[in-house]
Amino acid sequence: MSGADLPAEVAQLLSQDGHHRQWFSSFFAALGSALTGNRASFEYLRDSILGFPRQVTLAAELHHAGFPAVAWHNLTFGIVAVHVATK
Repeated sequence: MSGADLPAEVAQLLSQDGHHRQWFSSFFAALGSALTGNRASFEYLRDSILGFPRQVTLAAELHHAGFPAVAWHNLTFGIVAVHVATK
């Protein structure tokens, strides 16, 4: 398994479920509502994003599903990750 080629401090910050997830949970829908007037859509998007498994969790699920070789590549500082799993 692999991650993005980022400085260690940045990768550690982005991989933690710390303050950025708390900020995202608290302010994302409010910001979207202020910009578009459609809070419900941003609440749905926020909940979908927060409910999706983290990179390592998804890789472990793929491995347990029978894919012995699993890797991922983070894009946009880990906001998006492309997983590749082969048998």
